[in-house]
Amino acid sequence: MACVGKSGSTARGRASRFNAAERIINYHRYDVRGRHVIDTLFLVQLYDVGTRELESLGLKSVARHLGVASEDRTYVEAEEIAGCSRRTWSARGLRPGRRGGRPEISRILGQNHFYQTQLFPFSHQNAVLRGNATRIDALFLREYLRRRHSIPKPRLGRNSRRLHRNPENRRCRPRRAL
Repeated sequence: MACVGKSGSTARGRASRFNAAERIINYHRYDVRGRHVIDTLFLVQLYDVGTRELESLGLKSVARHLGVASEDRTYVEAEEIAGCSRRTWSARGLRPGRRGGRPEISRILGQNHFYQTQLFPFSHQNAVLRGNATRIDALFLREYLRRRHSIPKPRLGRNSRRLHRNPENRRCRPRRAL
């Protein structure tokens, strides 16, 4: 694998899950030291959850919707792509793998998440992936610490006794206040 991180580090991958409203997406998450890896599809999904205006989640459709599709872009139908050779691409004046509107889409849809990194103790990547409840908890935690208050002890729910009887879950037991 190529070195892509700071100090020549490589990307580390792991299985993960992303939630956007009723959609649950299993994906392979990559963490790269000193970099923020944000999938444009996640930004698009979060945008669509809030607006419900997109006819498709594809990059071409989203670029048109956001007004960042280039005027001179040639669109090749999905059925034609598999049959095109490099010679065919060159004859049509196309370059395979051209970025299209991806940087502009990321800039437009990722901007509010970038500003959230100034409010929350999350990286840009995690600001996109974390849910609203986690962000609200982080705000409360930040304010408690700023005011030098102790963190409130979690309330025990109905299932807490069952949870604490299991030796594997002992680390979940609320700690006593100092």
